[in-house]
Amino acid sequence: MDTIFLSYTYNPHPDYKDKTEELVKQIKIIAESQELRVLTGVDLGGGSLRPEIQQRIEQSDALVALLTPWQDNYNNPVIPPYVNDEYTYALSKGKQAIRLLHSALNIQGMYTDQEYLMLDPDNSIDVLLKLMRTLLLWKKKLGRSHEIQLLPQELMDKVISAGTENSHCEYQLLLNRKPGQWKKIDIWAEPGGLVTYIQNVPDEAKFNLRVTLGNKEWYSLFCNPNRHSIILKESL
Repeated sequence: MDTIFLSYTYNPHPDYKDKTEELVKQIKIIAESQELRVLTGVDLGGGSLRPEIQQRIEQSDALVALLTPWQDNYNNPVIPPYVNDEYTYALSKGKQAIRLLHSALNIQGMYTDQEYLMLDPDNSIDVLLKLMRTLLLWKKKLGRSHEIQLLPQELMDKVISAGTENSHCEYQLLLNRKPGQWKKIDIWAEPGGLVTYIQNVPDEAKFNLRVTLGNKEWYSLFCNPNRHSIILKESL
């Protein structure tokens, strides 16, 4: 897991503005301390669940929804509707997601039975520690992403000669001694060799790769995920 989307209201109820801003900073610090990149919709202006926001959620591995009071038309503190929408959208896309709920609010509507952490703004340390543990569990479950260089140089020459439309790359995970399904991934040429990017590899897993060029196949043995380059051999 490399990226989380942090969903929160950019226009909180005036009575809760300072605390919301403080909580946002604390959550970002927690995520970044675990080498996670934090995406938000703040530079898109917030508001409704637009395609640009949906795309960022889809690009993220998980979502953290901070539900602090928002001001409705009658100046009442209520759940910010678009934060709930972003949380629901993340679940619909199969993302890991969790809500931090301000104690002044009540969960309503869909997904009321999903996990959330009740947040006391005057004593938030316990909830933030639980969030930290949750992120660690997600990282262990989802694994990390790896950029891998594919060698030898001869393979890159053949791919360039054949054209990317006539070649494709796949990887297979080995987890708990059981091989998984082959999954297609992109490859591209860089100085020194071909490069590919494999997402969400658990630390305890191994993986192998194969590149198909017409009726020819190049393959590797199962490797540990900390490898930065892999040598593939041409099948007979």
